[in-house]
Amino acid sequence: MWRGRIASTRLGRVPEDNLVETIGILLCAERGRATLSQAALAERAGVSQQRLSNIERGAVNASLATVQRIFASLGRQLRVEAVPLRSDMDIDIDPGLCVTAEIRAQEVDRHRLLFHALCDIPFVVTGRLSAFVQGAPMVGPAWIDIVITRRHLDELAVAMSRGRLLCRRWNPRANDWATVAPDPREPGSQRWHIGLSDTRFQFVDELPETIEVRVGERVLQVVPIAEIERDDPWLCRLMTRWRER
Repeated sequence: MWRGRIASTRLGRVPEDNLVETIGILLCAERGRATLSQAALAERAGVSQQRLSNIERGAVNASLATVQRIFASLGRQLRVEAVPLRSDMDIDIDPGLCVTAEIRAQEVDRHRLLFHALCDIPFVVTGRLSAFVQGAPMVGPAWIDIVITRRHLDELAVAMSRGRLLCRRWNPRANDWATVAPDPREPGSQRWHIGLSDTRFQFVDELPETIEVRVGERVLQVVPIAEIERDDPWLCRLMTRWRER
């Protein structure tokens, strides 16, 4: 398998068993560290910007030579290594196999501006942050998944329009954040940068069944970890590996 020399699997971002997408994520992370635009890196590596964009999005299976040349343009390289099945999950599992309550509270507190904006709107935390606060042996997720009912969309739009939140919407075509009017009712990606939080919204008719979890001073309504593990192949693989260990 391919293993990057950088730890881009932090926060569960590397897709399950998809090497093309994994390379794209690694490349995007390294380009960001180098503070290079896609156009600048494409020129440096001798590829078109469209080609580079497709590689970062995992939309094309680039040749080994092309991948090596692009990473070399960043002063990086990839290496090939045969490892036991599922051992790639080990770098996503917290090294101590136990994250303290204080660390979980600190991770949740990163989203305080988002939670404050949603204080008058019923919502549920799902996805990997929900699993994290319920004890999944992982470092804190890079984003937060929020479920809200469609009947509260108008209230969400008002909350997001408040200037202090500095909302930005993800533009998949540009593979970057776009400064647009923050209205989730408008067509487009429901991935937003709100406050300090990379937020993914799910809109439903009725909120799912939840359990209540206290994290520090905050009480969250979250989807049970068994439900998340059933629907998230990456989390299922991580929990399976943890049980094996």
